[in-house]
Amino acid sequence: MRLLIYLSMALFVALFGALTSPIAKYVRLFHVGKTTEARVTGIDRKHHNGIIFHYQIDGKDYEGHSYPDDDFKVGQSATATYLPDTPEVATLENPFWILMNNLLVLGLATVTFPLFVLYRMFPREPKKSNDLPERR
Repeated sequence: MRLLIYLSMALFVALFGALTSPIAKYVRLFHVGKTTEARVTGIDRKHHNGIIFHYQIDGKDYEGHSYPDDDFKVGQSATATYLPDTPEVATLENPFWILMNNLLVLGLATVTFPLFVLYRMFPREPKKSNDLPERR
């Protein structure tokens, strides 16, 4: 019974996480993404020091926001990965590593969240031991 509950919750967490996270976007960026030259135009201090960058695809200008680990400066050039069919979707980060990070987090949540819920639903009862010495 507990195994069935665990598997059901794990499946729910995995599906919910896959549908609500940006995993699909990064899978597409990794498989079909193209790269282009971008220019860092600002630092978004209100949103975790995100990088604001501009790039051009087929003569049209686009603006993107990214949160790379690298320390970019305003005016610096960078390589952006974008989707050819929707060029407004772009990142300065390596899509592979962002995808792996998202999958790791989803995997950990899929395994640990149901365990936590089961632990709370079915707490272990303290062992009753008659072997304890009597208090004097």
